[in-house]
Amino acid sequence: MLKNCSKRSVLLIAAVMAAAALAAPSFASASSWGVVGTTHVLDATSYSTNIAAIGTGTACFGPRIHLDVHSPQILTITGITFGHCTGTGNGTNCTVTKKATSLPWIVTVPTPTTITIHNYHVDTILENIPGNPTACATPTVITEFGSIHAGVWDPSAHQITYTNATGSTAAVAGLGTFPQTVSATLRDTTQTLTVN
Repeated sequence: MLKNCSKRSVLLIAAVMAAAALAAPSFASASSWGVVGTTHVLDATSYSTNIAAIGTGTACFGPRIHLDVHSPQILTITGITFGHCTGTGNGTNCTVTKKATSLPWIVTVPTPTTITIHNYHVDTILENIPGNPTACATPTVITEFGSIHAGVWDPSAHQITYTNATGSTAAVAGLGTFPQTVSATLRDTTQTLTVN
């Protein structure tokens, strides 16, 4: 019986080593952030969301994102200001207030074309323009959550671009929960953030 147990142990160890050997090349080929321990500010020339199912979205001008290079695999987003935001589509003529919650968010870089923001969570309020109580056709509260996929790194501009990125969901008060897309270009103001 001891002999059988010993054979099983050897087989188990061999299987674990084989699995590790197979996993190693994919880990080694993953992209990485640089420089670990630095902080950065990303300015967004634009940032927009779209909930196609209800024809409503938002557009923000002048967002600013603060982040830390936590490790070669992980950026942590520690703060966001959204700048001036308005409604789009059925949300046109609505004022928009956005607040990032559940910070920090995590940003991973499996490859330079698959940059993903995890733990994305934003509270959004669409309401009437001050002084015009009927301007906004769809005043509501929206909770945005999930991930933002497929960001593309541009090394010459030191920026990440998301174009109709999927992965996030919008819970719209009184209407339900719908998939949404996010588009944004996030540029490192110091031009020192890198992807290797």
